[in-house]
Amino acid sequence: MKINNKLDYIRDERDDFDTYLDKAVHYGFRCIFARSKKEYDYAKKKLENTSCIIAGAIDFPEGIMSLEEKLTAFENYADIGFHEIDYVLNQRNIENGNLKKIEEEMDAIHKFCVKHDIREKVIVEMCKLDGRDDLKREICLIAKKIKPAFLKTSTGRSFKGADINDVRMMKSILGDDVKIKASGGIRTYQQAIQFFNAGVSVIGASGAIKIIEGENIMFNFDEKKVYTDHLNGVNMIPQVEKVVDKICEDGYKNIFLVGIGGTLLYAGQIFHTARQLGCSLPLYLTNATDFLYEGDANFTKDSVVVVASLSGHTVEVEQAIDKAHEVGARVIGYVEVVDTPIANKVDELVTTVGGEYYWWYTVVLRFMKNAGQFDKYDELVSDMQNLPKDIVQVYKDADAQMKEYADKYCDSPLTYLVASGNLEDWAHCYGMCIMEEMQWMRTRPISAANFFHGLLEVIERDTTVLLIKGEDKTRPEMDRVENFVGKICANVTTIDTKNFELPGIRDEFRGILSPIVMRSAFMRLNVHLEHNRRHPLDIRRYYKCLDY
Repeated sequence: MKINNKLDYIRDERDDFDTYLDKAVHYGFRCIFARSKKEYDYAKKKLENTSCIIAGAIDFPEGIMSLEEKLTAFENYADIGFHEIDYVLNQRNIENGNLKKIEEEMDAIHKFCVKHDIREKVIVEMCKLDGRDDLKREICLIAKKIKPAFLKTSTGRSFKGADINDVRMMKSILGDDVKIKASGGIRTYQQAIQFFNAGVSVIGASGAIKIIEGENIMFNFDEKKVYTDHLNGVNMIPQVEKVVDKICEDGYKNIFLVGIGGTLLYAGQIFHTARQLGCSLPLYLTNATDFLYEGDANFTKDSVVVVASLSGHTVEVEQAIDKAHEVGARVIGYVEVVDTPIANKVDELVTTVGGEYYWWYTVVLRFMKNAGQFDKYDELVSDMQNLPKDIVQVYKDADAQMKEYADKYCDSPLTYLVASGNLEDWAHCYGMCIMEEMQWMRTRPISAANFFHGLLEVIERDTTVLLIKGEDKTRPEMDRVENFVGKICANVTTIDTKNFELPGIRDEFRGILSPIVMRSAFMRLNVHLEHNRRHPLDIRRYYKCLDY
């Protein structure tokens, strides 16, 4: 898809104006920006035989001018000769939700632009309205009524750029009456296509050259392996179902999800999911080491123990299996390496490569289905057949943001990871297993529910904060954190599963599957942290290197 004529090229500050114009002509961009009459006159002459538009920007990026000041600026730009202008709606009116003033400004400027043959792009910092979706929609309805040439998602200079979910909402209201421009954070061809498919007509980007040159050969990305791993997981589901169905047929008292470190945190994600789905089964999430020392009064010979270990050799889990067998309980397990202690100890073994999430999902949700507690099980599993293809695209769509994060924050002295619901344990897992164990980075994972009880007081302007945002019932908790932390901290990054398209998954299942989607996105952060820090992921100082 040819997109160069849909890109507004933002000047690289390292280029002089002449070089900026040369690049615009060479790559055939839709539009460039002039900042003065001198630049406009020079550009008009140089671009005379091209289709490139010369645009201006007013009250950018602040959005602090009064309506009268803006109209004066528009008069000056009209006198210069501009026929396309980006301007920022008054930010105070936006944040205060003053719809009357918003409409008054948009209407007055639109009437001026119609009279002077100017296409105006009305900029709203949508990111500053996250959690205020009603206000976003009201502004779109005003735009639909006034009909400016464009409504634009953001300046690209705030703490967050364009959000594809905002674009979808804008398109659903504006239809074809008002065009949409997206700006900020769009750095790859794949991202650009995603935004165009969502309804954007124009993208503004300083990285426009990299976008059209397609910088889409991803660093250290094995597409075939990603697809195969998830296909293995999908293909494993019927085998897991048979194991669970046999247990249900034989009868059981309760279910213990037992793990240590990462495996416990993977299990925790589906434990949260089951709770949100209304699970009332006697389901327990248990740390293997705590189980050895504390025991559990609910554990009997009729209990079922569920374990997972990629290596098949996790000492604490091996010992927990032995303790379970001492009282006659059944143990079912997933490993990726056969002929290992755990593979040999469990009563029922399921094995493949890349299927751990599918193991936990199938075990827990199948127990719920058989107990009459999850009627949508078959529909979910049907949709999950589409995950291998969809997940490959998530890897691609996540890459630019993850590279940007790694480039900025790979050497941060401390990283706070905040998440909620079925991603809370993913924040702990990534901080503990990847950043700490594999990259020796100091982290503090915390739940959104606990963020406002201590941590908020130590967040400062230069603190590194990584928000991990999913689509389950607890999303409002993350909205609250995001709205607050963006006001006091300049180093906030939000990774949001809602930004990834999953064409094979129904909307009602997106929240359930957020852990698989988020983990896939973060696999690209692994690659870029490893490269930027020049620290291979498999290097350890102490883990399995010293006795402890």
